Amino acid sequence: PQPLVSLQVCERLAAAGLGGAAFARAAAALERGGAAHAAAAASLRGLSFGSPRPLRWLWRRAAALPKEAPPRDADADAALALALGGFDDPRLPLVLDLGCGFGTSLLSLSRPA
Repeated sequence: PQPLVSLQVCERLAAAGLGGAAFARAAAALERGGAAHAAAAASLRGLSFGSPRPLRWLWRRAAALPKEAPPRDADADAALALALGGFDDPRLPLVLDLGCGFGTSLLSLSRPA
């Protein structure tokens, strides 16, 4: 087995929100490779979407994308007024994702602890 390739594939799967059993199978394959691959196998066992390495893949992707110009103040104010007016109960908490990480904050909040 090739530990670096296995780690990178699993990190990208985790960054896409996938994984689970695939990580366990990859770790088992690395463990069959002997003690030299034990550290890589151990890192796969605890891998998840919120782990630092998958988030680093997302950051690299975001850094490579072209950047959009911010909206004009009038457009932003109108969009906010429209969004806030659409809630059934304005007393409920509002979570605002500012768009800095492909929605990772909201995805992490939506998963059971």
